[in-house]
Amino acid sequence: MSLFLSINNSSFTKTSLQLPSSVIAYVLSNGYIDRNTTVELLLKTVKPHPYFRQLFMLFIEHLKQISALQQARVEEWHQHQPQVTEQGLLGVVEEQHMQNFLLWHEEDIARDPDVSDSEIVRVKRSIDGLNQKRNDLIEQIDEAILTSLYAEGISMNPNSSMNSETPGSMIDRCSIMALKTFHMEEQTRRQDVDPEHLQQSREKAQVLQTQRDDLFECLYLLIDEVKSGFRHFKLYRQFKMYNDPTLNPQIYKFKPS
Repeated sequence: MSLFLSINNSSFTKTSLQLPSSVIAYVLSNGYIDRNTTVELLLKTVKPHPYFRQLFMLFIEHLKQISALQQARVEEWHQHQPQVTEQGLLGVVEEQHMQNFLLWHEEDIARDPDVSDSEIVRVKRSIDGLNQKRNDLIEQIDEAILTSLYAEGISMNPNSSMNSETPGSMIDRCSIMALKTFHMEEQTRRQDVDPEHLQQSREKAQVLQTQRDDLFECLYLLIDEVKSGFRHFKLYRQFKMYNDPTLNPQIYKFKPS
């Protein structure tokens, strides 16, 4: 029997299994990696296998589905309560996209000149929490992508050119631009504005869509160049300080010595 990596809830454990199973299989079905574990070191023990190759091809197909998923959910969530319906990598992407959707509308409330002070406080705290979760999910997307690469037997070439953004950050930007495009297209259907406003909105919506399409092309190119050894990226933790009671002086200054 071969040695694979399997996951039991929040931690990696080494175990011998008769059926192909690995961290990549877990991520694709559950979309989660223990973020307190040194993922890169553990993944080096995952060996290339025909089963993993099939999973990697599935991962590439998932990448191609992300654009349509983000656009579809923006429309759906304006009609129904936002919820995550996908699984695996797409589920993580969908959940990350949902944080941006919720953030967008909380920030709209915060900018309402007639909103009460108490509502501003609520919105501010909500935005902090949503931002924290959004960034955590960006890291989980990157971990899932790293897992897929290692499962294919691909180690990034540290001597290649380094990309300034991770795939997760690019997917996050595409998520935000899906929201921008949707709301700009809303402006093209308004009945209370002049023709010039409608025309400008149509032009802006086209630019936003082109920019988003270009960014997805860059994402596909990045993955291809990583596979070819011409480019690499690094997964950095964001170390957000504002929600950490040990790092935010406005929080820890009130703690008793």
